[in-house]
Amino acid sequence: MKRCMIILLSSMLISGLMISVSAAQGARLFAHHTVADFEIWKKGYDSFAREQKKAGVIKKSVYRSVDNPNEVTVIHDFKDLNRARAFANSPELEALMVKIGVQGKPQIWITKVAEKH
Repeated sequence: MKRCMIILLSSMLISGLMISVSAAQGARLFAHHTVADFEIWKKGYDSFAREQKKAGVIKKSVYRSVDNPNEVTVIHDFKDLNRARAFANSPELEALMVKIGVQGKPQIWITKVAEKH
């Protein structure tokens, strides 16, 4: 019984470490752009949720500028840097952005955690 508990606790510890390591290896994608009409853009953005999940998005947020409600910043979190890059460069995402009124070329950048508090 004691041995089973030690194995179970060791397994949980290792699993926790793996989760921490994979989260530390994750990436955050920021996209900033102006849209023709926020309501139209938001409906299109929401309709792409399934594709986002397939692409590896594990968490997302949408922000609007307080000075221009059609200026949008989107944040997507990924467990894997390569999946974040693939998503940012996907032709499907580019086609969607055109379709839902993104004006001009969006600013897109991908980051990794440098310090966490």
